[in-house]
Amino acid sequence: MATSNYEELGVIGTGAYGTVYRARDLKNSGTIVALKKVRVALTEDGVPMSTLREIFMLKQLDTFGHPNVVKLLDVCQGQRLEREGQLVLFLVFEHLDHDLDEYIKRLPPKGMSPATIQWPKGISIVRENFRPTKRREPREFCPKLCDNANNLLKSMLAYNRHERPSARQCLNHAYFTQEPMPT
Repeated sequence: MATSNYEELGVIGTGAYGTVYRARDLKNSGTIVALKKVRVALTEDGVPMSTLREIFMLKQLDTFGHPNVVKLLDVCQGQRLEREGQLVLFLVFEHLDHDLDEYIKRLPPKGMSPATIQWPKGISIVRENFRPTKRREPREFCPKLCDNANNLLKSMLAYNRHERPSARQCLNHAYFTQEPMPT
């Protein structure tokens, strides 16, 4: 599907991997979508296999219909940037009114009580890395985290699933027993 099927309405945000636009799907009754423009470094074989795997994984996630994973609706090819050896791709996602970053910023200073934590409706997540990046501390995204919360999140977000703690290990973490209890 061509990018001419989408009308750009404005910029939602810009990050390390591209710019996300609010757009109207002209072929689907004007549905509002999120159009992510990413530049992919081409190899001698074309689009890197890691990029193709990421896109395939996002499409496979759609089959589960999980409410907290944003849906990849389409992938469109943009222009080829010969001088830079790159290709512009447009990833078309369902549009959401909020993102996780906005949600975290609206939390009270001390966060939420562990007993009341429930994933909010309409907030989705997606692993959108198309190339390896420097590992970052959770505290970089949420500066008000205490040490125990930062350590727990860091272990839960380990890239290698074998390094991640189980749910039981998480619940036995010092974060849930520290004094004063998180509120």
